[in-house]
Order: sequence, then C-alpha cells, then structure tokens
Amino acid sequence: MPLEAVTFDFWNTLMYEEAGHLKGRRLAAWIGILEDAGFAVERQRLDAAFEVSWNGYVAAWKANRQYRAAEAAEAILEEPGFERRRGCGTSCWPPSVRRATKPS
Repeated sequence: MPLEAVTFDFWNTLMYEEAGHLKGRRLAAWIGILEDAGFAVERQRLDAAFEVSWNGYVAAWKANRQYRAAEAAEAILEEPGFERRRGCGTSCWPPSVRRATKPS
C-alpha cells in the first residue's frame, strides 16, 4: 500500500518558541498597523483584545469549529472599541484598518 500522508507534530517539536515571543511580535505589528491607520491604542488594551480573540479560538477548537484569521482580527478590533461607520453592517471598520488587517 503506497504512503498517502505524513503528519508532523510541528509546534514545540520541529519548531520552538520562547514563551510569549511571537505574541509580542504580533502585538508590535498590530500597534504599527493601527497607528499607521490613525488609531493609537495602548499595548495593555490590545493585549486584552488578543486574550479575547485567543479565548474565541479555544472555544471554537473545543466545539470542533474552525476559527479563521479574519474572525480573530474582527474579535481583536471589536475589543478596543473602534467605532464602525454608521449603517454599513458588521464588517465596516475604517477602510485603512480593514485593508491593513485583511488576510493576503
């Protein structure tokens, strides 16, 4: 029987991360993106938003539901309380923020 698939336990087996290293880099990147779009946000407040997003990921994982990057970005943007423009639906953040956080 030919081999059909190979799986690897990637995280902390093939690749190692110092605790919190990538989170710190993500926070710094987000702060830059938001500042470039004209939104100043405190690191503590953004860290709390990341925690909310992480909890959403864990809940989805436990429910056997995929938690996509766009959903995580939405959760992060919702938490600091950025105001959406009135009357434009659920995905209507200021255009500069939307472009900067849109998956490529």
